[in-house]
Amino acid sequence: MPFTTSGPSMVSPAVASNGPQLGDLLSMGMTLALCVVVGFGLGWLGDLATGTFPLIAMIGLALGVVAAAFYVVKMFKRYS
Repeated sequence: MPFTTSGPSMVSPAVASNGPQLGDLLSMGMTLALCVVVGFGLGWLGDLATGTFPLIAMIGLALGVVAAAFYVVKMFKRYS
């Protein structure tokens, strides 16, 4: 019997799905970490200039977390 490709796919359902791939998830993790670190870093620099350490750093951290959350929502909307 000759080999035909008309039968069921040999690719597993997890690989064949339209969800995020490993590279997408890795880049998402890096982006989330960078959002938080950059937000805190810019707040820390603002605190060094004004002498109000932890106030602006915490605001920057909160803005970084918000930016990361918006990024996650945007990325997962691509796959739904």
